[in-house]
Amino acid sequence: MSPRTPAVPEVNGSSRFALGLQAFSRLVDGSPPQRALAIIDDAERLAAPSGWDRTSATTVRGIARFLDGDHTGAAGGYASLAASMQVLGLHAAAALFRLLDVTWRADTASSDEIRTVVDDFLREYRRATGHAGRADALLLFAHRAVSNGDTNRASRLLGALRGRRLGHQVSMLVLNDVGTRAGAPPIDFRVPSVVSPQSVPLLAELLDDELAALS
Repeated sequence: MSPRTPAVPEVNGSSRFALGLQAFSRLVDGSPPQRALAIIDDAERLAAPSGWDRTSATTVRGIARFLDGDHTGAAGGYASLAASMQVLGLHAAAALFRLLDVTWRADTASSDEIRTVVDDFLREYRRATGHAGRADALLLFAHRAVSNGDTNRASRLLGALRGRRLGHQVSMLVLNDVGTRAGAPPIDFRVPSVVSPQSVPLLAELLDDELAALS
């Protein structure tokens, strides 16, 4: 009589999602990206081939890769997520991940691609949330500046973004990463800042200037 194969304990969706949150918290707390990646390895092994469990795991893996300096790997993951969400009809989410994809590789993306992605994101984000989302779009140009070694320009753009509402927690981590590389003071996204209404026209003006500089 052959020995019985031990049953593999079933892991429900809540547990899989909890693994994703646990990995994300490791990144937020400043732990080495490798710790988060080890947790995500488990989450991806347990997750279905598609669906939100897989999406959350892929999102955290992209953040970890970005923070570990693997911008190309992070971009590939977010481009795939954007395509999947577009097929599902989640246009605002797809636009966000296309923006994040271009952000990861902003130093090499073409001017036409950046302009198209930013325009699409602003349109979908305004439709989905009721406000323009200029802060997330402007973050792309802060990342691009610091990637090209222009820390003065990056710091100026980051100054305009302080206290602004960003559309995704991923953007907050990008903001802190860019700030670190630009030598700017750290930004604690867990404590909301008071936003001056006078800063709204400034964001619009800065974004227009950056888009115009692409041509």
